[in-house]
Amino acid sequence: MKINTHEDSISITLNEECSISDVESHTDRLRNIIENVQTVDIFAQDVKECDTAYLQMLLSLKATAEHQGVLFKVKTSSDVIDEIWSLYAPPEEPFQSV
Repeated sequence: MKINTHEDSISITLNEECSISDVESHTDRLRNIIENVQTVDIFAQDVKECDTAYLQMLLSLKATAEHQGVLFKVKTSSDVIDEIWSLYAPPEEPFQSV
């Protein structure tokens, strides 16, 4: 995961592989920076593999952002992310928001 910080937003570009082995370190990195921003932009176009643990992290990030009044925007997605999101996320919450 690559994180770029801007004045009042962060851009998160997901790796090709998003697996349970990355969840803890990625969660720690995100926890420390989400509190000070107004917008979180997700770029997931390169994702080729994603397990449900990583999806849970994304759902948690989205919920945390919304709870703190931070705009959570998915700028790009991939077929893999769209498929896993449709299987496990609430149907009223599409992954791609922009």
